Amino acid sequence: MINSPTQVVVGGHQESIKTFNHLCRNENIKSTLLPGGMAFHTKTMFPIVSFYKRAGGQITFKTEPEIPYISGMNGELIGEGKVSASYWCKHFVSKVNFLTALDIGADFLV
Repeated sequence: MINSPTQVVVGGHQESIKTFNHLCRNENIKSTLLPGGMAFHTKTMFPIVSFYKRAGGQITFKTEPEIPYISGMNGELIGEGKVSASYWCKHFVSKVNFLTALDIGADFLV
C-alpha cells in the first residue's frame, strides 16, 4: 500500500516480509513489522476470493453509491455500475494506493 511519498506497507508471506524488514534495517531504512494474520490487498488472498465472490454474488449492489467515493486501488471515482462482487474481490487482492486516492479527493475539494 502506498500511504504517502514516504510511507508504504508491504504485504505477503511472513518469511518474505521478515527478510524484507531485515534488508531495510541493514540499509538504515525505518521498517516496522505490523501485527496481523492476513496480508490483505496481496495475492496471498487469492485462495479465499472465490468464497467472497460467491457471497458477494448474493448481494444486490446499488447501481450508484449514495455517497461518492474514490477507489483506493486506482483513484477512480466510484460511480454507476462500478460496484460489484468482482470489484470488491479485485480490491481484496490488489495493492492499495491511498496517496493517489487522496490526491484525487483533494481535487474535488478545491
